[in-house]
Amino acid sequence: MFLSQTPPVEATDFPVSIDTAKLKDCIAALHGCIASCHACAYEMAGNPKLAMSIANDCPKCCIDCADMCEMFVRALSRKSPYWQPYRTWCQVICEWCADQCGEHYEECCIECAEHCIKCVAALNELV
Repeated sequence: MFLSQTPPVEATDFPVSIDTAKLKDCIAALHGCIASCHACAYEMAGNPKLAMSIANDCPKCCIDCADMCEMFVRALSRKSPYWQPYRTWCQVICEWCADQCGEHYEECCIECAEHCIKCVAALNELV
């Protein structure tokens, strides 16, 4: 069976003592990242010549990054017991997106990379 082959993901209680200001800053950073990733993906998709000249995973990484950030915002809002794995995956994907978009000189890519870096920093503050 598929599920029996999957290693278990540990559920943990949502920390009662989490700093409210850090949580708000993290959610704001996540929303900024979501918006800039959507804008970058839209800009790149709207310019086929530009998109075809890119030799890495932009704008695909932007789509994954926005999706993961949105999922983590929802996990935080419901105080999911799986908030730590969501945070880890969000961090990994934001770092990947920052690396990919950071290789380009397009304004949308630069802004996206900057928001991803801010998001990673805010995610690190939650730990």
